Amino acid sequence: MGKAIDPKISVSDAMIGWMCNKECRITELIVLSSAHATSDIYNQYDYWEGKGSKGWGEDNFRTTPVGIFAYIASEYGFQSREVAYRALKEFSKIKDQSWARLTRKSMDGELI
Repeated sequence: MGKAIDPKISVSDAMIGWMCNKECRITELIVLSSAHATSDIYNQYDYWEGKGSKGWGEDNFRTTPVGIFAYIASEYGFQSREVAYRALKEFSKIKDQSWARLTRKSMDGELI
C-alpha cells in the first residue's frame, strides 16, 4: 500500500482570509491552499495573509500561522467565541499547527 496523502496545507502554500463587521471584529475566517484561492473567494474576504505576503514563511513570528492568529486576535478580535473557535479549526488545516488544535481543546475545557 502507498503512503496516505496528507490533506493538510503546507505553510508555504497557505492563504488566510478574514472578513470583519462594522466594529472591525472578525466574523469569518478561511484557510485554503493557493490552488483553491479563486478570484470569487478572494473577493469575499476583506483581508488576506499568507502565500504572496511579504516575508511569508520566513523565520519571523509575524509571518507564520500562529503569528497571524496572534496579530488578528489582538488587532481585530473576534465577533464571538464561536467565530474564534471556527478560526482555530481553519488554522488546524495547515501542517504542523498543533497550537490551533490545543487551543481549541483548551476552549473545550479538555486541558483544564
